[in-house]
Amino acid sequence: MRSTVNGRKIILKNDTTNTGGTVLTGSSLAKQIQGVACVSESVYCPLCKTTGAIVEGDGLMKINGIPVALEGHKVACACVLAAVDQASSKKSILSGLL
Repeated sequence: MRSTVNGRKIILKNDTTNTGGTVLTGSSLAKQIQGVACVSESVYCPLCKTTGAIVEGDGLMKINGIPVALEGHKVACACVLAAVDQASSKKSILSGLL
């Protein structure tokens, strides 16, 4: 089950956007299978045909001082991030963050 912050799912590498884009990078600092996406991580957008950066994050949760991206946060091209449950058997992505 994916962890949340204030009821919003934490974005991971390989999650999608509202236009079918894909989160390309994520922090490998946290102890989980998929990297946690933070502000400035790369996202490919097939609608814009560009790779942009996540520009919005949550100030309550940070990795190395960089805000973690949550479901509904924006990418530079104005696409919106969506959390996709990649596997229900994963460890909590918060392990190792707190």
